Amino acid sequence: MSIVMDESNDSVLHEYEEYEPCICIVCFQEFEHYDELEEHCQIHNGGKPPCCEICNQSFLNEADLNEHQAVHFPDKPFVCDVCGKLFKTRNSFREHYTTHTGDRRHVCDICNKSFSHLKTLKNHYITHTGEKPYICNICNRSFTQRTNLKRHYLIHAGENPHMCNICNEMFSEPDALKEHYLSHTGEKPICDVCNKQFADVSCLNKHYRVHSSEKPHTCNVCNKGFVLKQHLRLHYMTHTGEKPFMCNICYKGFSTNSGLKSHRQSHMDEKPYECDICHKKFRDKKYFRKHYRMHGTGNAS
Repeated sequence: MSIVMDESNDSVLHEYEEYEPCICIVCFQEFEHYDELEEHCQIHNGGKPPCCEICNQSFLNEADLNEHQAVHFPDKPFVCDVCGKLFKTRNSFREHYTTHTGDRRHVCDICNKSFSHLKTLKNHYITHTGEKPYICNICNRSFTQRTNLKRHYLIHAGENPHMCNICNEMFSEPDALKEHYLSHTGEKPICDVCNKQFADVSCLNKHYRVHSSEKPHTCNVCNKGFVLKQHLRLHYMTHTGEKPFMCNICYKGFSTNSGLKSHRQSHMDEKPYECDICHKKFRDKKYFRKHYRMHGTGNAS
């Protein structure tokens, strides 16, 4: 929007809007108002607003969805506003964009068919050589084109209809696919109860037990239940008498790390090792001996 000012008294005289047509990126139909374009876009989406497959967020149109998807793929910041495909570099994005503009610079020297970019030409060459580099990891059937392999995977889908559009792995539930996407995006799964982040989904699932009453790990001596397996292992030591946690000051052993930490507080003000040369005191015998050697008198007893 532009505003015209009266130079004599700086008052606003009038406002005007520059007309910018709203164009559908699917069929290129023009609309005078943006809300008309939004309503029209529903035609291309089967009456449903476009939705992000990763986080389920809905958008008014495909253009907004395409822009949003870059959030999940920070290593691919360049988004094609025509088809939504993401790219790591500006050059690869520009090369891809020629597929929409009709610029075809790469020509097959066998059949003279032209292509927008080199990668497509290389894939085309395979149709002449008979090479089939794309192999189904389920039945080992091979294909000349990646798109044919993706289409073939649907045969095996059966109870796993949800396919990752990055690596073609298939899942039975949409939630499982969302969790899998995290392995590509680098995002860390978050507990929706306490917002704590975890390295992977399996760690998150273990953590969820903290918020529930589920205690699947049971001691076969006293039947006490524990949320995590490592907690059960520590508990077993109370029955076996094992004390792997040792105080480095008095060498007393403890069955749990928390017991050792509690014990160490008793040594906070205690310094039993005194240098008989300079009378400096130490809590830890190891540091006392190291200090004693600084005097050049050999080892302390």
